[in-house]
Amino acid sequence: MIRLVYSASRAKARSLDDEAMGWVVRLTSGDASAEEYDDFRRWRDQGPDHLAALNRARQLWQQLETALPMVQQRQSRSRRRMIAFTRNIPVAASLLIGALFGYHYWTVGRFDQVTAVGERRIVALSDGSRLVMSGDTALNVRIGGGMRRIDLARGEILVRARHDMESPFVVHAGEAHFRDVGTVFDVSKKGDGGRLVVVEGLVEASRDDRRLLVAPGQSVAVNGALGALTAVDAQAETAWANGRLILRNKTLPQMLAALTPYYRRHIVLLKDTTGTPLLNASIDLDHIAEWLTALEQMQGIRVTHIAGYTFLT
Repeated sequence: MIRLVYSASRAKARSLDDEAMGWVVRLTSGDASAEEYDDFRRWRDQGPDHLAALNRARQLWQQLETALPMVQQRQSRSRRRMIAFTRNIPVAASLLIGALFGYHYWTVGRFDQVTAVGERRIVALSDGSRLVMSGDTALNVRIGGGMRRIDLARGEILVRARHDMESPFVVHAGEAHFRDVGTVFDVSKKGDGGRLVVVEGLVEASRDDRRLLVAPGQSVAVNGALGALTAVDAQAETAWANGRLILRNKTLPQMLAALTPYYRRHIVLLKDTTGTPLLNASIDLDHIAEWLTALEQMQGIRVTHIAGYTFLT
């Protein structure tokens, strides 16, 4: 299990690393003055710790240049598009406004409830049921006329459905349907696939003509077809709704992927983790940056934040 451990010496090293990265970025920009070069030399010559931090920053900078050529290509294409844009500003402005409106409608506007990355939201429904929405989740709600239905377009929800024998509670996640009378269950959707975890009561999972009755502590996935029942720790699987992500026997890339809905920065793993042991973690979703700091200390991984990205090397 990864534990959060802090040390003054490690904090000092991180501060020097940040200073060193600042110097590398400045000196490679082509805009540094002679005075700044003199300041840099004085900073570098303060001691071996400064020189070691500078070497680490240079190595990271080289890795970034190797790992992110596509970003540079996209920036180049963006500059070319901007030149073309300025040639016909009125037409381009109209197209841009239309594209932005269409994108907003497709990702946000056509849904009743949408959460941003890093957000968790509790939604009280008119029938007395309650949803907890994970980050980057979108859904539509249909309550009334004997119908209680959630259409989950993306993300994950924890459902506490009010008991009603005459009006079952149904969640649609792509081609998967999960039908319940009154219980607690978790549904996630990624791409065309859906997954159900039952905490309390019984839920019927179906796709096409096949149906399965899923009991507490069981899970079923739907990826093109209705999968087999598997035993899970339902409390651990749904702990995210209370602000904690519990991961067991995962590789580091799997852990970082699981953080995607909860962490606003883009995480880029540049270190080869092939052959490393599986990890366990209990992550406070309100303090992911602190968990990354602990990961840096316990796993020998360097964490660097640049703009909206977090690089692990």
